[in-house]
Formats: sequence, structure tokens, C-alpha cells
Amino acid sequence: MKNKLLVPIYFKFGTTVGYNDNVFKFSDSEKNNSNSYNYMGNSINYDSSIIKPEFRILYSPKIFKNNTSNFIFFASSSNYSSVIDKNGLYLSFRFEYKIGSYNWLKVSYKSTRNNFLRYYLDADVPTDEYLKCDYDSESLLVSYSVNLKKYGWLRFGLSSGSQFFNPNFTEFDLDINRGELKYYFNIKDFNASILLWTDIAKNTTYANGLSSTAFDRSYKSSALSFKISKKINRYFEKLNIEYRFGNRSYLSESLSDPLHSGRSHFEQSFSASILKELRNDISLELKYKVRFRRTDSEFDWVETLKTFSDNQIKVKMTYYTEMDLFY
Repeated sequence: MKNKLLVPIYFKFGTTVGYNDNVFKFSDSEKNNSNSYNYMGNSINYDSSIIKPEFRILYSPKIFKNNTSNFIFFASSSNYSSVIDKNGLYLSFRFEYKIGSYNWLKVSYKSTRNNFLRYYLDADVPTDEYLKCDYDSESLLVSYSVNLKKYGWLRFGLSSGSQFFNPNFTEFDLDINRGELKYYFNIKDFNASILLWTDIAKNTTYANGLSSTAFDRSYKSSALSFKISKKINRYFEKLNIEYRFGNRSYLSESLSDPLHSGRSHFEQSFSASILKELRNDISLELKYKVRFRRTDSEFDWVETLKTFSDNQIKVKMTYYTEMDLFY
């Protein structure tokens, strides 16, 4: 048992430098409206450069017979030079147990801090002061994958999570349950995957007595993504391309809530990345992503207000190492 536990610990350190041209998810009309500064706090730009350091720890003791088991801890922080309110922290812990070839049981916990949206007026307080609107989130995910042999492999996942907004905006608190199905397969020299998931979000503070909770912010959403990757031996190690599209529909039917009543949006995104190994322990990745959201509503002003697009470009450098701390 001692020899099974005293194994190397693997570390991965990375730093991403990037740029986002629409941090606040402003519509075209908001970008040209001076009133939008009310939503930006101390920021004077709606675009920003980003620096994101991260690290991962992998520990793989042989605690269950001879099967692989992994304990993985991951942490990253996002730092926005022009929108300091957006700086946040992401943490996750995952346990993996390998039952057989492409047959895994995984349990993970994820947490994010300071998911900043914008500055808004507090509907429960008679004031003209715009206040910071942000939330913390956490989720627990369980997944199981099965080997389909020559047909690839399949992963099922269920998760339960919550979004807790700061005390000024608790009317947006949500419990979110997700079911997902991901299929991995090969197309000639390409590795490919298709991911389908659906969310049911319940507004936990709806109608709790405060005036701001008179409207239901619950919603249902679903999405589908397709990803392909290919190893390239000559100049780059791997090329990744992903396309994703999804729909969200709000459940509110109140005529007094035009912002949510009968509202839905269709969102699609495209991303591409190229990975280059500089050494066997250092890699460099260049990634570009574009996203577009089109909103449908009975009110034209809502469609104009909630339709937006943004672009992101990132360069990530990663360093891999291992340490025999137990020897």
C-alpha cells in the first residue's frame, strides 16, 4: 500500500495573455450610448487585455487494485487591465477512477468567485447610485464514460449548481441542473466529438417578498457543439476547431416584465486554436473565438438591447513538470 501511495506528483503551470473586445457584452446601441458608462463603474473602456495564470496538480495513487485513480486540483485567476471589477478566481477538484479502457467514473467540484456582469440600480432601494452586480457559483458534476470500441466512446454527465449574487441583487439567484451527453469518435485522421446538454435553472428567490423578486428569472436552455482536432507533425502538434450553438428561453410570462417575458436568445460561437510544442515540457497555444447572440422578444427595444457579439484572442504558454516529493 505504501508503494501505491508514494508516487510522483505532476504539475502544470500556464499563463494566458489575451484580449476581449466586449467585456460588458454591450449591444451595438450601447456601445454608442453615453449612458452605458453608468454600467461600467470606474472603467472607461468596454474592451480589455487579459492575463490568466493557472496551475494544475495531478496525483495518481494506485489505491483500487491496479486501476488508475487520479486526484486533480486546478486553479486560475483572470486579471483584466481595463475592467478591474472583472478580476476573478476559478477553482476545481476532480476525482477520476478508471474502470477499463475508455471507461471512467469522475466526480468533480467547481467554484468561481466574482463573476462580474455590470453595474445596475438596486430595485429594492430608492437610489440613483449604480451598484456592482456579480455572483459566485459552485457546481457538483458526476460523469460516467463507456467504451464503444470501434465506434468511439460515450460520456454521460449530471450536474447540480447554484449562482449566488451579492446582497444587492439576490433576485437573480439560481439553482441550475444540467444533463449532458458527449460522443467521441474518429473521422479518418481527425479526432471529433459532439456534445449535447440541457439546463433547467430555477430562480430560488422568486416572490420572496421583495419588490425586485416579483418577476421569475427561471429559464431553460440547450446547446450542441461539434469539435474536431488533428495532429500536425510538420509545424504544429495539434489544430482544434469548434462550433457551438444553443438556445435559452425565459419562463416569465408577466406583461409587467418585458425584459424577460417571452424572451429567448440564440447564441453561436466559433473557435480555432493551434498548439505548438517548443520542448517536451513546454507548449504554446494560439486561440481565437468569436461569439454572436441574437435575442427574440415581443419588444423591439429588448431585441436591440440584448443582441451582441464579441471577439477573443489568446496566447497560452504551459510548462509541465513532476516532483518526487515522497522520496
